[in-house]
Amino acid sequence: MDALMNTHSGLNICVIGAGGCGGNTLTTLAQHISDKHVKLWAVNTDAAALKHCEAENKLLIGETLTKGYGAGADPDIGLAAARENEEDLRSLISGADIVIVTAGLGGGTGTGVAPFILALAQEQGIHCMAVMTLPFSSEGKFRNQIAYEGLEKLTQHANAYITLSNDQLLTCLNTSVGIQSAFTYSNAVLRNLLGALVQMLTCTGIINVDLNDLAKILSYRGESILGVGTAMSQEASLDALEQALNNPLVYQADICQARGIILQIFCREDLPISCYDQLTQNLSARLGRENPLIIQGLTIEPALENDIEILVIASGIGVLENEQEMSATIEDELFEIPAFVRALKLGQRQH
Repeated sequence: MDALMNTHSGLNICVIGAGGCGGNTLTTLAQHISDKHVKLWAVNTDAAALKHCEAENKLLIGETLTKGYGAGADPDIGLAAARENEEDLRSLISGADIVIVTAGLGGGTGTGVAPFILALAQEQGIHCMAVMTLPFSSEGKFRNQIAYEGLEKLTQHANAYITLSNDQLLTCLNTSVGIQSAFTYSNAVLRNLLGALVQMLTCTGIINVDLNDLAKILSYRGESILGVGTAMSQEASLDALEQALNNPLVYQADICQARGIILQIFCREDLPISCYDQLTQNLSARLGRENPLIIQGLTIEPALENDIEILVIASGIGVLENEQEMSATIEDELFEIPAFVRALKLGQRQH
């Protein structure tokens, strides 16, 4: 055991921000997350945008193709740029235990590059997650169609993914809030999610959730739920669970159909066993499957900002059990398209 601990370099989480939106998110993360286990990489075709990103590591792709002036809102150009620097991207994710890609869909670089990076991670057997932002409806059908086509492609390669809708900023924030403040709020949601995930994997808890636990949950392909909730007292812990499951900015799949769930609890002080049991029972009551896998974690962190913080990761939503059993050999095209993508396509045909 001592020999293993001395030779093991520790967890390696690679967070990649693709395109302008992804780079902006990484700037927020760089200001709040400084963990030796996390490497932030900004990847872009736009040299000027890359220069202003505060991520420590940066990669300009497609320089021969785009001359550093961006992908011109064309995902095919973004994809071609990624292929131009394929070996650089492979090297970037090499040795990572988890790859998390964040990007805004609907433009050229993020939409074209994100699925390509996820595919490279999948080829190397690296667990990968995607956190994507969808454009405002007011940005037009063409841009939204590009976004959903990009989302459909990346879901074939990501073990888990969530989407944040810009339209929801209009409903969950005051309409007089400035656009920069609104995007800062959106980035804060991502920061909290990634921060809680890193803390869960890197801090030893009373009840520990490790990388292999996460890998097991991510092995259930399909739509996912990732959410964080907080409360200022342990008595309000159910409110924190509700926040984690119902963030108004994040598209939420139906947890009733989840095949695997992680319930990670962080608290400043020792948690009463009755509170722990209540949280578990409340989550279990929402599940419709007969035998879902529930993995629980509990970490006491005296420096925690709130009295209690809850992270929920659920996966395997929207995939039939016989499809799940065949997932090791089934072709990517047979994976079920997310319900909200099918609804969008149906709406387009009706119009």
